[in-house]
Amino acid sequence: MPDRHAIHLLLLPLLLLSTALKATPANWEEDTDLVVPLEIPLDQIHLLKGALGQGGRRRGHRSLEPTESLGSEGHEGSLWLVLPAFGKYLYLQLRRDVGFLSEDFVIEEKKGNETTRLQNFPSAESCFYTGRVLNHTNSFVSLSTCGGLTGVVHTGYNTMFIEPVAVAHDSFSGVEHKVVRQRRSTEAQSPVTETRPTACGIIQGDDGAPGATAAQHPPPAPGVLGLGGCG
Repeated sequence: MPDRHAIHLLLLPLLLLSTALKATPANWEEDTDLVVPLEIPLDQIHLLKGALGQGGRRRGHRSLEPTESLGSEGHEGSLWLVLPAFGKYLYLQLRRDVGFLSEDFVIEEKKGNETTRLQNFPSAESCFYTGRVLNHTNSFVSLSTCGGLTGVVHTGYNTMFIEPVAVAHDSFSGVEHKVVRQRRSTEAQSPVTETRPTACGIIQGDDGAPGATAAQHPPPAPGVLGLGGCG
């Protein structure tokens, strides 16, 4: 088992990224929730199909696609969670990920005057995971499970930062965590209303000669009749 201090050092880049992202930009709102995430056992993954539903989709959400297998076989290094946050249930599908580490990465462990011991980082013991939210489109999740859940959950216009209220030594499942959500304000999400011309179509001058369309010229001057409306 690698030195826990070394593992915590590995968490530093993730924590720095999380801290940088936490700076609330303009036109964004921030709120907080206390949640208790739960790990879904492999032998119960198939129950997610019923929880996610196969019915109609809502904007920003999606039902589980038939091609996505949720069987309990062939999921080594995978992790499934349910995160009840802000009145909704988020179902996370994660996979162990050490892709950000160099192949030559080693852990140096030294205790007192003992000889320094070097060892390769055991991927099977990694607590770094990336994945997605099953019931949201355009989602991304990056979490560490060392000492609780720490990381980022992104869904559409929302970005959530999660961290344990207290260090979880055994398991994060069933342990209270704090979630800070940043989301674009309603005003920022509203599309900009385009100003359309009041006259649209063919226009004529005083002499009755056909003119150009209003889209090609400014609104007609006095004495010019605009024909037709904007469809």
